[in-house]
Amino acid sequence: MSKILIIEDSEGVVLSLSVAFKAAGHEPVVARDGVAGFELAKSERPDLIVLDLFLPQMDGFKVLEFLRHERSTEKIPVVVFSALSQEADLDQAKRLGATDYIVKANMSINDAIKRILEHLPKNKK
Repeated sequence: MSKILIIEDSEGVVLSLSVAFKAAGHEPVVARDGVAGFELAKSERPDLIVLDLFLPQMDGFKVLEFLRHERSTEKIPVVVFSALSQEADLDQAKRLGATDYIVKANMSINDAIKRILEHLPKNKK
């Protein structure tokens, strides 16, 4: 069973992702803001992180930057799952070390789940 950290403040998105990950046999862990997400990433050592960019306390870009500079989290795959669809946002996320970038409006939740789970380490799928 993989542990997937969801750093997201939208209740509906958290619920959709959590239910889908549980149904696929994974353990979702949830943080509602950037600071809590970064702290949970360090303490829980998830196998994968799903990261929104619009977050209270600390935005997703800063969280991503911190994750990549922290020895204990630097190698964890991070899938950005955001409403931001500008090329500049995608480029910045990739530059900061995002594994993938999914625009929420461009994909059904089921397709997004499949794509997110593709980034789990091979021995955790």
